[in-house]
Parts: sequence; structure tokens; C-alpha cells
Amino acid sequence: INLVTNGDFSNGNEGFYSEYNYYAVNSANLQKAYGVVSNPNAWEVGFSPSCVDHTNSTGLMFVADGSTSNGGNDVVWGQKIVVEPNKNYDFSFWVQTIASNNPATLRVTINGTNIGFINAPNSLCNWINFSQNWNSGTATLADIKIYNSNTIANGNDFALDDISFSSTYLCNLSDS
Repeated sequence: INLVTNGDFSNGNEGFYSEYNYYAVNSANLQKAYGVVSNPNAWEVGFSPSCVDHTNSTGLMFVADGSTSNGGNDVVWGQKIVVEPNKNYDFSFWVQTIASNNPATLRVTINGTNIGFINAPNSLCNWINFSQNWNSGTATLADIKIYNSNTIANGNDFALDDISFSSTYLCNLSDS
């Protein structure tokens, strides 16, 4: 069961938080900006029109023009999720580069602890997966945050999709 609310962005710009600025269209090519769209090029002209949603060509995805400020410490995407103590969880998402030059370098934290890094692909419109396990320990809340450590203005543009946070539940089945 995916515990992330709106991880496929089918409900648009809701269910998560970001320190980036939301724009329905980024016609001014502003940095530290994001939108939830089906075509990155319709959101910002410099983005590739060939990049599509991870699971189908008509769905929505989170697109970002990366931040050039704050040393890469702006939350791109975040969500707080109630968890069970002492349980293993898997956090995953897909990322693609939507404009040439200087791919994003994404860092993931849960409750302030780094759990992993992924570099967006050098090639355009090529989805790659980030997946990492996390144990909740004594925590009852997982504050998940994705940051982009790349602060170069030229390029540094990416899309996220199909964000998931789940745990395996074992069930005892019997047949009589």
C-alpha cells in the first residue's frame, strides 16, 4: 500500500509541500519553481516537449526549474506520513531530466537523516528510479524530503513521478 498522498500527481498540486514556488505556467523561466503538468514544454518553453509522465503519456508529473539559491537546501518535494514504530519501509520515486546541461543531484532525507542520493540522467526524457529502505525505529512520523543539491542556473531542470512509501505487510492465510 502506497502511503504517499498523490504520489502520481493525478490530483495536481496537492497533498505535498515544497519550498519551491508553484506556477501553473512558468513563462518567465523562474528558478526555484515547479508545476504539475503533462507536458514540461507547455509549462516552460525551454523544456523538452518529448518528456512524458512515467507511467503513461497523458498523466501528470512534478516538473521543476531548479533553485540557484540556499546551497541546495530548499525542499523540492516533501510529505509527512504516519508510520508504525520498528517497521521497515521502502521509499521510491522516478526522476528524468527535462532540459539539457547540469542534471539535478537529488538528496533524500527522512526525519532529517540522509537516506540516499541520485543524479538525474544526463540524457533527456529518460526515467530512472530511486529506491531506498528505511527503518522507523521509535518514530511514529516520517518527514520525507527531496532536495536538489545542484544550484547551477543553466539546466538543472527535472521531473519527478510515482513517489511511493510503503511497507510489506505479512498476512497469515489458512484454508479449511
